[in-house]
Amino acid sequence: DLFTSFDFGDPSMAQEQRGSTTTASQGLWLMNSPLMIECATAVATATASEGDDGPRIDAAWKLALTRKPREAEKDRCFDFLATARAAGQDPWPMLCQAILASNDFLYVE
Repeated sequence: DLFTSFDFGDPSMAQEQRGSTTTASQGLWLMNSPLMIECATAVATATASEGDDGPRIDAAWKLALTRKPREAEKDRCFDFLATARAAGQDPWPMLCQAILASNDFLYVE
């Protein structure tokens, strides 16, 4: 369940600060949840009009994280796209899901 996995506070009690944990079940939820897969597919579809991989990576990061990727992040995206395509897979929903499961998406600094 989403709320239990991500430390949803008890609404019947006042809480000064909500507890925060990082657990394996949270990562598994982000990888296997139908909601996350649906959201990742929506991001992939929304960025499809960008055409080439470079602008599309920028658009996905901007949409999900409100910033452009750093060079190292963009290089990893290019590597992932090439590997997934070589395996005969559609890489964009998977890449978008990885972006949505990133710490930058989950935590505000």
